Amino acid sequence: MKYQLSAIASCLLLALPLAAQAQINISPWQIHEGPSEFTLHPTTDEALRREAFDKATIPSQSDPGWKVVAGSEIAADGTLNISRDSAITKDKQELDFLFFQTVVSIPDGTTVEKFAVKIDQVDDGARVLLFHKDVAPQGYFDETRDIISQKSPREIDFSSKVTAPGDYRVVVVQYDQHRPSNNIKGVRILVDGKEVPPAPARANTPFFGSRGDVHITTPDGLVYDYQGTGEFILCRSDDGKSMLQARQELWDQKPGVSVNTAAAILVDGQRLEFYLKPKFRLFVNDVEQAVPTALGTQSFPGGVTLETTSVWGNSSDHTVFSADGSFGARVIVRNGSHLDLGAARLSGQQKYNGSVGNMDGDPRNDMTLRDGKKVDPPASEDDLNAFWDSWRVKEGESLFADVKRETKQPTDAFPHVLAEIDPAKIAEAEKAAKAAGLTNPLAIREAAYDVAQTGSKVFLESAKEMEAAVKALPADKQKFVAGDAATQAVLAAAPAGPSLKDQVVNEAAAGHSTWEGSWAPSAKASLVMKSDSEFTVQIGNDTYDLKGKMGHAGGDPKRPLAVNLDLPNGDHLRFEWKSTDEIVGQFWLKGTKGPGPYNPPLREVKMKASK
Repeated sequence: MKYQLSAIASCLLLALPLAAQAQINISPWQIHEGPSEFTLHPTTDEALRREAFDKATIPSQSDPGWKVVAGSEIAADGTLNISRDSAITKDKQELDFLFFQTVVSIPDGTTVEKFAVKIDQVDDGARVLLFHKDVAPQGYFDETRDIISQKSPREIDFSSKVTAPGDYRVVVVQYDQHRPSNNIKGVRILVDGKEVPPAPARANTPFFGSRGDVHITTPDGLVYDYQGTGEFILCRSDDGKSMLQARQELWDQKPGVSVNTAAAILVDGQRLEFYLKPKFRLFVNDVEQAVPTALGTQSFPGGVTLETTSVWGNSSDHTVFSADGSFGARVIVRNGSHLDLGAARLSGQQKYNGSVGNMDGDPRNDMTLRDGKKVDPPASEDDLNAFWDSWRVKEGESLFADVKRETKQPTDAFPHVLAEIDPAKIAEAEKAAKAAGLTNPLAIREAAYDVAQTGSKVFLESAKEMEAAVKALPADKQKFVAGDAATQAVLAAAPAGPSLKDQVVNEAAAGHSTWEGSWAPSAKASLVMKSDSEFTVQIGNDTYDLKGKMGHAGGDPKRPLAVNLDLPNGDHLRFEWKSTDEIVGQFWLKGTKGPGPYNPPLREVKMKASK
């Protein structure tokens, strides 16, 4: 048999008449882990289990705890495949809440006869709510359709509420109250009785470009700095349908440091402008728009979309996608300090060029001037200035409307210069970067440079984004080419290849893991490690896909990271990271582990990375 230990195997599906499909948009599914502590509430009978939903406090749409479901947890057809075992410690006495949200945007002129949410299976309980600013501002739900351990499909009809265009926020409240597993499966949205796949998992694509003060990582993997000022074409398509322009100015808090203060994006005839000064403002085709303050998707004529995936304080994250989904440009607002910008070719064979390269997969030809001349990396300071000068916005090609309204260019053009920074300040800033959790040498170097120059730790967030984007790449793509001498020195000093912990995971995921010793309760058993918290166990003809929460034992950060997993028969597995290059697995028969301190395991195995 196949046993899937799954917290979510949910699929968002949307259907409309063919003429309207292109204009309906769905934001990426997001997950919120809920409160850090379990909610105490008995669930010994069905009435109490129904009362359990009243114990949930739904996070606001812009709560910083929402995270986009990403990576391998999204299948090609849009199905969510998050799997984990039960984390509760007291059956039928504790509630472990999870929350999921997405936003379905229905444009003007679209008539919806039926709007429903369908769920195939839930373990243990689920309630679905619909929010709309006019028809359901506090959230509408039908308690008679709440799901308690439902193993057959259940449909929740919201047709009476979907009576106007706009954004409809769908929230699923799910709780676990009984071990060993925690599941919700087959969640999908039906419109007029039809289903189509959700929006592509394009939000999971790493976006590289221009960030911080000012560091460039091209989508192809060329890395260098450019401290000049002016307006530049970062990326444009040969067919002229897509373009990303950036404005670099001297940083207000410290002249001599340049940052991005504005971005303009042209996609399929729609022009969007993002301005940081004097405050964050958004214009679409010269008309000022309300700045997005919550997660969701905005649609524009022709199928262009603007997705807001994070809003926290004065910071926010926005991505513009072309109608066919082949191109995306990203703008991250960093707390009134600066903008981080990125671009990505998501599909298709379109050709691109600009100061962040041509997105053809080869980093060594990314420094191609507008006239076709190529600069071989690492570039000299003069060659770097010549390259960027060729991509300065020329008269008549600016996408920035404020330039057209002003009598003079708002930014003077200064060339790139290398700043001299006190080595002691660099060392101090490196400590701050590592204390913030950065491990990638390039990210640490960028953060250290920026913090040492400016004294502002807001630049750590830019470096964290860079590191996260790198980690989202396949292991064989995490290699970079130096575009200037300073970056070349950092790459030369960096450890070759992925970290030892990543080596362990990569080797195991590829089937090359070697466990020292035998954990197995029988000779007909195997253990495969898919990630640092996901394992596939086969015992005889039975296969178990297991995933648990990674954390420190007892919540003590001084203790090693570990993940605990229960097999369906009650046997227990525990995997503990002794260091970044060694993992120990332990096995107990049902009922023999006991509470901490644990009884000795029946089996113990070790695996180390290849050094």
